[in-house]
Amino acid sequence: MTSSNAKRRLALAAVALFAGAAAAQQYVTRSDVEAFFNARFTGAAAIQNHKVEPPDAAVLESGLSVRANIRPFNFFNGRHYCVDDFHLLGIADDEIVDPTFPLEATLQSTYDATAQYTSQMWLDGAALAVESTPVKRLNPAVGQGWWIAFGKIAAPGELAAGFHEFRLVLSNPVLDPFSGSFDNTIGFCVDPSGSPACRLQEDDKPIVGLPCGGGS
Repeated sequence: MTSSNAKRRLALAAVALFAGAAAAQQYVTRSDVEAFFNARFTGAAAIQNHKVEPPDAAVLESGLSVRANIRPFNFFNGRHYCVDDFHLLGIADDEIVDPTFPLEATLQSTYDATAQYTSQMWLDGAALAVESTPVKRLNPAVGQGWWIAFGKIAAPGELAAGFHEFRLVLSNPVLDPFSGSFDNTIGFCVDPSGSPACRLQEDDKPIVGLPCGGGS
């Protein structure tokens, strides 16, 4: 009886463990990336104060944003992503009212300047069709101003497993004479199903420093 009960308990524990692992498996969905795109990129994804990359942007990421977002900043270089996820390749910019800068001295002039942004993107040298959000008001906790995002949503499998190069140019004919346009290229890996990149969970850090394929 004792041996039989022990075996039964082990069997039930194995079933529970398998069910828990299955429940924990989570992929990035279209609704996830659409939320990132339309509700401003997570944390410090925006380029604040005329295209200055925030030094602490990498540590402000959390959750599925690590798996979903592919951005043209140097701290995204060499990251690994899962072939089974939806991904968002893109950028956001916010402009804050600055009374010392004539082109953005008022809320209206800051809106007008923000509305002039355009973006071009390339994946492995091929031009991407770029979507943009409308110009939207910033959360007052961030500042008085506006933001706009540009991106390309890629469905599972659309980014083939392997190494890719992503280039993005962000231009603004009104502000570029003062700050210059943004133009940067990064490389990243898309790993196959079952790789560590496909098992990242909430609060896990990005995977970097591994060859494409990601190991097991």
